[in-house]
Amino acid sequence: MNEADKPSNGSSYRESLTAFADAVLEGQSNVSAYTNNYMGVHALALHNIFLCVRSQLGETPFAALSNVYVQHFPASQWDINRYGDQFAELLAAQVHGARADAFDWPALAALAAVEYAITAQYYADDDVGHGGEPILVDAASEVSLDRSWVHQLAELHPYADIAVRISFESPVAIWRDGLRIKVMPSEQVFNASGD
Repeated sequence: MNEADKPSNGSSYRESLTAFADAVLEGQSNVSAYTNNYMGVHALALHNIFLCVRSQLGETPFAALSNVYVQHFPASQWDINRYGDQFAELLAAQVHGARADAFDWPALAALAAVEYAITAQYYADDDVGHGGEPILVDAASEVSLDRSWVHQLAELHPYADIAVRISFESPVAIWRDGLRIKVMPSEQVFNASGD
């Protein structure tokens, strides 16, 4: 830090931390080691949250998209396990990109939305009672996940009970029941409960 960047004696610790965090997020060269660490940790978080998406895309495309995401979507929460809440939108936007025909981007976006919701429920605060209200994932289209993707989703998230057939003709409900995460079409959930 040069003299102009140093906090004055009257500055608070909070102001110093805020200035430092802003420098890291802006990628200022005087804090490049911290910026690289921030980028690496957040890319690793995406790697750990979106296991099935990563498997479907392959390591190289997933790493490239993760790096783009980390550069353009700063964390909005302190819990690193909740990072990536807009990753599905980034995948959906790829239908307009240079590799629009390379993958089924709407299906991958739906898969990412389901994976993020599984993680969000897994790490939900315990004091909200078994994960709170179900998260409803609605792809707003008639996207069906390939059966092999659903099986892989269940394998990669062994703490989740996932319905064999997930279709987005209606929303998919994801909630925590004790230590288990439940994933099934919402009409099955609400019809079973009498709603």
